[in-house]
Amino acid sequence: MARPGKATIAERVQAISQPGIRKAALRYLTTVAATLRPGTVDLRADSLIVFAEYLAAACPQVRRLTQLTRAHTEEFLAYNHKRPWRGRVARDQPVSPVVSKRTVIDLRCFLDDLALWGWAERPPRQLLFHADIPRLDKPLPRALPPDTDRDLMAAIGQLADPFARTGLTLLRGTGIRLGELLDLELDCVWDSASHGSWLKVPLGKLATERTVPLDASTLAALDEWIAQRGPQRALPHPRLNRPADFLFTERGKRPTAWRLRRGLDDAATAAGLHGRDGQALHPTPHQLRHTYATSLKMSGVASDASFPGRCDDGAVAA
Repeated sequence: MARPGKATIAERVQAISQPGIRKAALRYLTTVAATLRPGTVDLRADSLIVFAEYLAAACPQVRRLTQLTRAHTEEFLAYNHKRPWRGRVARDQPVSPVVSKRTVIDLRCFLDDLALWGWAERPPRQLLFHADIPRLDKPLPRALPPDTDRDLMAAIGQLADPFARTGLTLLRGTGIRLGELLDLELDCVWDSASHGSWLKVPLGKLATERTVPLDASTLAALDEWIAQRGPQRALPHPRLNRPADFLFTERGKRPTAWRLRRGLDDAATAAGLHGRDGQALHPTPHQLRHTYATSLKMSGVASDASFPGRCDDGAVAA
């Protein structure tokens, strides 16, 4: 049987029963859809629907955003912390902390954006603050200690898989995200006679393009990959709706992130690395990003103010 088509934004917000809030949500989601990925817009729509459903049940007198007060958001925060799963995954259990946190972040972005844009539908004052965002019990991966970082990178340099060897070296040497690495194209290196070589990073989590300097070892790893890559046919870009000459392509296919994670595990095992608990260390690709940013800060190359993006656990992000 054919799968049903994906609902449009206008169809999604029909789940919001309050006309004033539904109109503002539709306008907002349509606006941010021009810069955010479709999946991000869908998640933000879900969060707004959850908030609207709570208001309909607990505060039916609230029909417009201008009627919201801090008391309403405080009561929602308490409800959201233990609210049950809804929709097709509905079950009599509270949502995960990650889902609860994402809902608060999405709602805060919505309210903050309306205030920044000066929309008439905005609440009269700020209703959500950074301190309202729930803290996860398990923190995000921290930067690797210097000796662990050194031994791990030495083992990565000996990996048999050229994609894992090059990809992990690039992650550590530039601090880019895993998705950004996989979306790199052949023209991603920019050479300047006066400023050296730079990596052009494609649109990523923040929907922005940027450049990152390349050191000699990272540039050498890139050159080695390109030399053995050979000619490859262009493949459809998953987001830009055009053919793309991806940097990482093998035999007409794009390698997966799983190979990078497996290569990272293999390197940690080969280096004999262990965590503080004495168990075998299982680093993640995102830890290489934290390690890159932390090493820059510790060396005095950059400060917190130098990085507009920050990881959720407070570590500096490139």
